[in-house]
Amino acid sequence: MQWFVIIPAVLLLLFLLVLVTKISITIMAGYTPQEQRVFVRVRILFFRYTINVLELMEKKKATSEQEPIQSEDDSPSFSTWAERLPELIKSAGDIHTMIKGFLRSVRIKKFLWRSYIGTGDAAYTGVIAGGLWSVKGMILGTLSTYMKIVKAPELEVVPVFQGEIATSQLECTITFRIGKALLTAVKLFRYIRKKKPVFTGHDADVRG
Repeated sequence: MQWFVIIPAVLLLLFLLVLVTKISITIMAGYTPQEQRVFVRVRILFFRYTINVLELMEKKKATSEQEPIQSEDDSPSFSTWAERLPELIKSAGDIHTMIKGFLRSVRIKKFLWRSYIGTGDAAYTGVIAGGLWSVKGMILGTLSTYMKIVKAPELEVVPVFQGEIATSQLECTITFRIGKALLTAVKLFRYIRKKKPVFTGHDADVRG
C-alpha cells in the first residue's frame, strides 16, 4: 500500500519542482550582406536545445506552398468587424494585461547589440549611425518597461567613415519560471477560447 502513496507523492514533488524551475532562452542573431542567422537556445537545468529559426521558417514556407489553398467565402464582412471593434479593443487590452503581468517576472540576464555601419559617405554614415542609436535606445526602453534588466546592456554603433559595411550582432538572454509561463498560457487559452466569437466574427451573440 505504501507504493500507492509514495509514487503519487514523488510525481507531485517532481511536478512542483518543474513549476519553480527557471528556463533560460538565448536569442543569437547576426547580419551581414552575405549571411543572416538567427538561433534560439533553450536551457532547462542541464538540458539544452538550439533552434535554427531561419532554417525552420524555410521548411514551414516550403510545406505551406505545397498545401492547397482553401477558399474563405464565409469570412465575416467589414461591417461585422466594425460592429465588433469595441469588443476587439477591449479583448486586446485584456490580453495585453495578462502578457504584461507575465513579462514583469522575466529577467534579462544579457543584452548585447553591436553594429558596424558605413555607406561610403562620411556625412550620411553619421546620420545613419545616429538613427540606429535612436532605434536601439527605443527598443531597450520598451524592454525595460516590461521586463527587469539585471545586467547593464551592451549597445554599440560603430560608424565606418571610409568604407561600405553593414553588420550587426545581437545576443539576448532571458530567464523566467516555468510555472509562471504555464499559468499565463492557461489564462490566455481560456480567455481566447471564451472570446473566440469576437475574434472569428461568426457568432452574433457575443458576451463580454
